[in-house]
Amino acid sequence: MADGDPWSMDRIACDYVSDNGGTYRFRALESYESQAGLGWEPCTDPTRTSLPRGFKPRKILTWDAGNHANRRSVVVATNTAYAAVEVGTTTFKVQNPATDVEDTFTAYGKEGERHRGVEAD
Repeated sequence: MADGDPWSMDRIACDYVSDNGGTYRFRALESYESQAGLGWEPCTDPTRTSLPRGFKPRKILTWDAGNHANRRSVVVATNTAYAAVEVGTTTFKVQNPATDVEDTFTAYGKEGERHRGVEAD
């Protein structure tokens, strides 16, 4: 799934603000939508379209500080929230794949937006 967390189907329609200024509808996990540091806002416009085909949203790569084999990626809604993440310091609540319970993971990397078929400058 787009946000890297197939463990939950509890999703809510939210606004994703693209680097190019466009706002799109995105089905974010409710547990991520409730974390202020990710920038998610509920989508109130029923005419808003979903992400264009071939569009890969920006995300934060996280891992369990005690076991780096346990990893998750978390989609971030705004560029401001993305820029505020400090690798090695910022933490997020995610579902631990080893224990199947909510746990705190630390950011170890970032991936910016990508568009299939478009090379980055």
